[in-house]
Amino acid sequence: MSTDDRGLDHGPPSASRWRRIRLAIAASILILIALWAYSGYQSVVHTGKFTEVRNQEFVRTDDEWVIKLDIVNLDRITQTYYIRMKINGENEPAQVIPVNAGMKYSYIYHVQRSRFPSGGVVATSTVVRDGDSEVIDESTFYLN
Repeated sequence: MSTDDRGLDHGPPSASRWRRIRLAIAASILILIALWAYSGYQSVVHTGKFTEVRNQEFVRTDDEWVIKLDIVNLDRITQTYYIRMKINGENEPAQVIPVNAGMKYSYIYHVQRSRFPSGGVVATSTVVRDGDSEVIDESTFYLN
């Protein structure tokens, strides 16, 4: 090993030095993983929104329209939701849907085209959590 005039070692690292370097790298990686996991956890916890409606879509087939809503329960407990559909201003029976904690429920509603031979259907979906008066999501679909 060679040293400079300040007494610093410039030779290849010894086995014990490599071990310390590997431990420092491993500790750094673990700290980064912990920070990443914590930031992901905080972004879910601090949104203040424990339910989301995602992937709203509809499909037209030869004999019906199919409306799909994904309800995501971000809460830590099972929640019950009411889904109300209104077709051309007429209320359909509400559906009561329990969704387990952290899970997603895909709600699918079929509108038979034979009910509306002239087309031009306006379908409105409303999602409300049991016990809340606040509407979580309200979407309107114009079906032709």
